[in-house]
Amino acid sequence: MLRGVSALAMFRMARKALGLPPGTEYPNLEALMEAEEGKPHSDFRVLSWVMPAVLGMVAVGSTVPFFLGKGNIFILGPVLMSILAVASWFIFDMLDKRIPASKVKVRALCEDLSHRYGGFQSIVGLDPALHPQVGQILDEAAGIYLKHASKADPKIAPSKALIALEESMGQILELGKPQGARAQEAELAGGWASSLLQEMRELDQVLDRQALTQSGRAELQIMKLREARMEIQGIESAMAELEQQS
Repeated sequence: MLRGVSALAMFRMARKALGLPPGTEYPNLEALMEAEEGKPHSDFRVLSWVMPAVLGMVAVGSTVPFFLGKGNIFILGPVLMSILAVASWFIFDMLDKRIPASKVKVRALCEDLSHRYGGFQSIVGLDPALHPQVGQILDEAAGIYLKHASKADPKIAPSKALIALEESMGQILELGKPQGARAQEAELAGGWASSLLQEMRELDQVLDRQALTQSGRAELQIMKLREARMEIQGIESAMAELEQQS
């Protein structure tokens, strides 16, 4: 995929090149896919097993000169490779555990959806990647999640509300996981996605009210500080005038 071009944008460009309509746009879902594109989800977990295995095989292979009697110095290679194998497991395992499970799920499902958008059947319209109603639900949910995720400070642990939104986003992306619009429509008929989206809407409203309340309190505090500063400056000015007159 071209850097800076999302899966949905590529999908529309391909359809345009074939003389087909661009298809329905989902700006929030597209923004989510762009935000998570290329970021690791299960990569470190895979590397935590692959790298030690590769280094372990190298370690075993490097023992051959030692057993052939080429000298004790050749034992250093296997020892070093073994240490690197263990160290690589600890490093990649640590990196894997740093990614929350909710984030892993969102990224993995976004990647899966992105790949299906580039499929031939999706591009030509034989089997769209998303059922229209499913696309609308995913787009609205992505909009709610991104609005609050963008306000979060990466240096601070995410709030319970943001974690809940991220978990809900991962769950609702499951709606688009079945292959084919008909399968997604059948999943949609279960009703769980609509209920989950409604809960996301209500949490969104609560968080917006909380932000307004905090903003109002901050404005009030700013006014108090401004009044205090102006009062002090007024006193300083009056004292300066008295000193000049004396």
